[in-house]
Amino acid sequence: MVHPDDKIIAGYLRGEPEAERQIDDWIAAAAQPFRQRLAADWEDTLQEARLETFVSFEKGSFRGESKLKTFVARIACNTCIDWLRAARARGQAEEIDEEADYSDATPGKIQALPDQELEEQERWEIYQRILTKLSPDCHQRLEMFRSGLSRRQMGQLLGVKPETVGVQVFRCLQQAGELARQLTGNNKRAAM
Repeated sequence: MVHPDDKIIAGYLRGEPEAERQIDDWIAAAAQPFRQRLAADWEDTLQEARLETFVSFEKGSFRGESKLKTFVARIACNTCIDWLRAARARGQAEEIDEEADYSDATPGKIQALPDQELEEQERWEIYQRILTKLSPDCHQRLEMFRSGLSRRQMGQLLGVKPETVGVQVFRCLQQAGELARQLTGNNKRAAM
């Protein structure tokens, strides 16, 4: 018997609208306390949280030790905090109250990693290495996806149907996931 969380994860990785809607709702609810401070970056931050969630699912990071909703909420909250930290470093945001209790908005507590900056830098370097190994078409589509363009917008720019874009982005993300596993030495595949 397949666990409901596994169905949602598999559906999200396949781009099923119902699973995407569920994950998007969880991300938006968890990120809501940050909305005012993110202001114009709100949609970009949500898109980054979606990407982080997808990559985490691809890597099989969800181990079922918490509810899937909690796992997704932690990703969303940490993405918002990272975004605000980056904006603060650029002098574009107010100070972040890292001691604030966001647990009323999320099912779990926020757990920032002590080496988060180093990890972010490592992730960025791996991401850059992955992009150099992908085909130019995949590179283009992933950069468009990462910039927050919708499937419809990407389809208009590329001259293809939004559904085709969804399949192309999914395949590129699969290739990127495989390259990430090779580069990080993590050959564990998510059992779906």
